[in-house]
Amino acid sequence: MKTKAFTLIELMAVITIIVILSGILIAGINDWKDEANYRKTIAYANEVKTKLAGSLIGEWKMDVEQGNFNYLYDSGRLGLKATTEGSVFDRSTDCVEGSACIEASQSIIKFPNFQKFKTICFWAKFDSIYTVDIMSKELDFNIYTFQGIPYFQIYNTSGTSQTFTFSDKKINDLKWHHVCGTINNSTFYGILDGDIIITQTSPVQELGWKTSTYLYVSPAGHDEFFFMDDLVVFEDSLF
Repeated sequence: MKTKAFTLIELMAVITIIVILSGILIAGINDWKDEANYRKTIAYANEVKTKLAGSLIGEWKMDVEQGNFNYLYDSGRLGLKATTEGSVFDRSTDCVEGSACIEASQSIIKFPNFQKFKTICFWAKFDSIYTVDIMSKELDFNIYTFQGIPYFQIYNTSGTSQTFTFSDKKINDLKWHHVCGTINNSTFYGILDGDIIITQTSPVQELGWKTSTYLYVSPAGHDEFFFMDDLVVFEDSLF
């Protein structure tokens, strides 16, 4: 009985098909894992708001009115309206909360004075490798990223600062990430996508002891676009 062997071309064709199918399978698994992690983070963000609902100071979903980029409206209990400065603002529909969020470059959002808060959380998406000032209060606190890694810089009353880094956890991958900072008994907790990344002694008991707050949505001098959604501030700590 004569046995027919595979030719080299047939073997190469089979191997190519296997490689293609494996790539499709791996890509599908990665997409599924990303979607599962995203849904888990959304659930955590909602859990934070539920847990601290009674101490909510303000919630800005970044749903600017169509054609009106001068104001961002607070859906929280105090109705603290924010004002925008800068001409490079747009609406995005790829958002976590609500029907719209901000897409901005080289622009500033000014918030009314809210003092003495212990928890701040927000959603962010961008791809910049530069320093991005997300929220800053002079000699009070600063939330920024450097080469995609989030940092919290906190000042004490004498102006001495302490910086907390989220290790090597980068968020400049053009995917939505949920960032929280909370202080309890002079301990600072940094939370990224629902996981506690930082637990460290803080120089202050709470944030926001200085007047006036500015939200920077993109670094001046760079054209990278920055997306932000659902900024929430609470009087109480998460822990």
